[in-house]
Amino acid sequence: MNKYRLGGPAVVIGYIFLIPSILGMVLWAGLTIAVVAAGMDATVKSKDVIGGIFATAFAGVGAVAFVSCFVGGLLGFLLTMKKRVLECSACRAVVNAS
Repeated sequence: MNKYRLGGPAVVIGYIFLIPSILGMVLWAGLTIAVVAAGMDATVKSKDVIGGIFATAFAGVGAVAFVSCFVGGLLGFLLTMKKRVLECSACRAVVNAS
């Protein structure tokens, strides 16, 4: 049987961290790829140096935002981890399975 390692409030806080972090990582990765591709395309086609600089700066901001979302997701994952336990059907005593 699997049970959460921590109590109920900690697990809820973990999911509060985990779900937005996953969405944030997907959003920032997609935005960064789209802006960098568009900026590099504009730089190549029209020799627009400002577009290339903007794309490079946004790539740095996107990378920092992605890493911060990843750290929040890691914290949420650690709070929502489960452990394997053995539980007595008569008295409900719990013992670690490892």
